[in-house]
Amino acid sequence: MDMRQFDAPNKIQRQLYEAEQDKKRLFQKRKDFMARCTAAFSSPPLTIELAGQRELVWRKRTAVTGGPQSTVEFHTPAGRKFLSTLAPHVLERYIELENERILLNMQVRILTALVMSLQQYLMKREASQVLSGELTGGAT
Repeated sequence: MDMRQFDAPNKIQRQLYEAEQDKKRLFQKRKDFMARCTAAFSSPPLTIELAGQRELVWRKRTAVTGGPQSTVEFHTPAGRKFLSTLAPHVLERYIELENERILLNMQVRILTALVMSLQQYLMKREASQVLSGELTGGAT
């Protein structure tokens, strides 16, 4: 990464704007992905949802209402056991979508962290400038 893109406040402001635009595009991509997951199966044993931390997760469909729905992580022993019960063509499609889900979640996390870091820097810099002006009697 070229750190010179972060060496001046105006460059950081530009990076923040670009990251926010990338995040909007990524959220649309995630929404489209969720629609593809829903359309991929007529009666899926798993559905794709946004979890509380705004991450995409697979959830098992359950007949019980009002109770907690379990998430399914394919890399766990329970997830592998569940996958072994699926027909080969269904398994193949879930794994394909799972790889995309993992990538989307990682991209959202990185962009969210970048946006937050840039916002915090600009906020702290602005506060520092205000403090500097107060200490010097308004002459900055």
